[in-house]
Amino acid sequence: MRVSPLGVRPTITVAVLVLAFCGVALHTLGGQALGPGRHLLALVRYRLSPKLLTVPATPARGGLVLDSTPRPEAASTDSAAAIETLLP
Repeated sequence: MRVSPLGVRPTITVAVLVLAFCGVALHTLGGQALGPGRHLLALVRYRLSPKLLTVPATPARGGLVLDSTPRPEAASTDSAAAIETLLP
């Protein structure tokens, strides 16, 4: 007995998409999700916060360690210009 007029693969795809949509909707209703307004506010707050880059007094183990303080022009918002300033 055939339930779906579609083939097997499209039927499975549609079923997975419907289940995923229901899961996202239930997650949003659960109150644990960050709403779009709060998400946008968090992004704006992050972009406006001061960026504090300091050289550690002692080298960190297993991580990236800078040998000097980054130049201010390297903090440009244009990534291509920032990369060009770092190249010799």
